[in-house]
Amino acid sequence: MVRVGLAGIGFMGWIHQLAYRRSKHATMAAFYSRDPKKRTGDWRGIQGNFGPPGDHIPVEGLEVFSTLEELVRYNGIDVLDICLPPHLHASTAILA
Repeated sequence: MVRVGLAGIGFMGWIHQLAYRRSKHATMAAFYSRDPKKRTGDWRGIQGNFGPPGDHIPVEGLEVFSTLEELVRYNGIDVLDICLPPHLHASTAILA
C-alpha cells in the first residue's frame, strides 16, 4: 500500500482524498493545511465546479501538519501529492 501525503486541502485535495479512500493501492497517511479548521477535519467549506462539496473527514490515524516543511520531512509517506495552487507546484516539488 502506497502511503500518500497530501499537500493542500482545497478542492483538488478534497477530490484526491476521495480517490485514496476508494483505492486498494494507496491511502492518505498525512496532510498539510495552513487552515486550523481543515486540520481538525472540517473540510465542509470546500466547493468546486464538479464533484461533491467538502465534508467532515476523520483525522484519527492521520498525521496532520501545519507547515509544508513538516510534511516533506515526515518519513511515514511514500508519495507527496501536490494539491496546492499551480504557482506553488514547482517550489513544492523542489522542496520535496
